[in-house]
Amino acid sequence: PPTAQDADMLDLLDRSEKPTLVVATKIDKVKRSARHAALAAIRKGLELPEDALVTPFSSVTREGVREILSILEESA
Repeated sequence: PPTAQDADMLDLLDRSEKPTLVVATKIDKVKRSARHAALAAIRKGLELPEDALVTPFSSVTREGVREILSILEESA
């Protein structure tokens, strides 16, 4: 679940009106069957809408790299 620091950072970014991408790191540590629930818990913990984009990412398996790069390129 998100920490208080995660929520504070998101609040700071919201107030600065900067585009924000929420990335769920270390997703390789979450079983595939539990990932939907884990991402939903992040949305709930950060008080995001149910349809808010939370991108799973793993530096170990490289999962999410293409998705994140694509999002960054689209917003540049």
